[in-house]
Amino acid sequence: MLFSLQSVAEDRGIKIVAESGESVGHYENSYALVIGVSDYTNGWPDLNAVPSELADVEELLTQQNFKITKVINPDSKQLEAAFEDFVDQYGYSESNRLLFY
Repeated sequence: MLFSLQSVAEDRGIKIVAESGESVGHYENSYALVIGVSDYTNGWPDLNAVPSELADVEELLTQQNFKITKVINPDSKQLEAAFEDFVDQYGYSESNRLLFY
């Protein structure tokens, strides 16, 4: 099925409409996995701005009704687990929208 995007003044912004003119529903839930790494080792300097930037991203996404899962300074195993857990928890419902940042 082909869709065209049509900007409509609605309470949620953009409305998706099929070529037939049939409206396609909005996502029921929006989830964001926000990952920040600011503490580095092996001679790399820390990125001190990351925590405040993540707070800004989290605030903006919350305003758009996203439910946030935040992961700070994960090691490789924690990062992999964060992705797997997030997808397992939210990724199997067609009505969910997922964002990875």
